[in-house]
Amino acid sequence: MATTSMEELFQSEFDGGQTRSLIVQFDNWKWRNATILDANTKTVLYRLACHMRKPQLIMHSVLENENPATDPTGDASFHSLSSRITIRLHGQDFDLTSRGMWKDGYTYASPTRNGEKMTWKGEKRQFDLNIVCLDEKALPVARTSFASWSMTKAGIIELADKNVMNEGPERDEIVLTALAMAQQRLTGYVSATSAAGVAASGV
Repeated sequence: MATTSMEELFQSEFDGGQTRSLIVQFDNWKWRNATILDANTKTVLYRLACHMRKPQLIMHSVLENENPATDPTGDASFHSLSSRITIRLHGQDFDLTSRGMWKDGYTYASPTRNGEKMTWKGEKRQFDLNIVCLDEKALPVARTSFASWSMTKAGIIELADKNVMNEGPERDEIVLTALAMAQQRLTGYVSATSAAGVAASGV
């Protein structure tokens, strides 16, 4: 029996008008503050602040008056001695945990889905900058692409599951974990590229 690729599954959803795309747009080249907005309506949904110290990512939902909520919707903390990523969402903590040295991606128990196991992994290959989120049935919930980022436009988060398309904790969870995974991937990509450059130069 022929298998269906992630791209084909998403394309099927897209053809049926069942996806929603969000754009991650940074304010400037310093990548310290970003806006997450709807790709079609250009409605601002979230504001993101990036820091060197924990929590490195802080996300605020944007209210109807286009001002960020006073209290953060959630944040993400990266640990220097561990691959674990700690997420705080609406006051509740959970961890994104590496699947291991030989398996690509991270898993976590979703607090908005009664502990359902969710997996973020490379869409086509290990350590891909295009990553997909799968539910326990291996069905795509969302995917994000940061492979063609520029000085300010960082990437796109595409939502495929109907439960995460509209405002609510489910969407907050997917957007925040997507941003955390993108940060983890981009940091690893830059480090690997720098190491390769040093090795090639013979330094």
